[in-house]
Amino acid sequence: MMHSKRRGKWEAGTKYEKRDTFDYGKDKYIVLHPHTAKPEHEPKPGVICDYYKRFRGEWKEGRHYEENDTFSYKGGWLYIVTEDHEANEDYRPFSDYYRSGNPCPYRNVGNIMSD
Repeated sequence: MMHSKRRGKWEAGTKYEKRDTFDYGKDKYIVLHPHTAKPEHEPKPGVICDYYKRFRGEWKEGRHYEENDTFSYKGGWLYIVTEDHEANEDYRPFSDYYRSGNPCPYRNVGNIMSD
C-alpha cells in the first residue's frame, strides 16, 4: 500500500506522484495522476487541471463544497464534487438518499490508499 507524501508549497519542476499533497495559497491539493509540474499547471483560480484537485480533507457535514473540490470519506475513498453544495446528512456518501435514486453532487474516484 502506498501512502501520500507531503510536498509543501507547489513548485514548477517538481515531480509529483499519485496521492502526494501540496499547498498553494491557503488551499491543499491532492495529486490524482503522476506528473512533473509545469508553469501552466499552476493551481490559480479558474484553472482546472486533471493532474490534481483541491483537497478538503475528510467529508464534514455543514461544509460548503465547490465543483472540482475533492474530499475523503472514512479514511480512504476519494470523491470529486460535481456541483456546488452544502454538505448535510442527505449528502453523506453511501446515504439512503442516494440509494433511493436521488442525484448525487459528487462522484467516487476510488480508494486513494490503493493502487
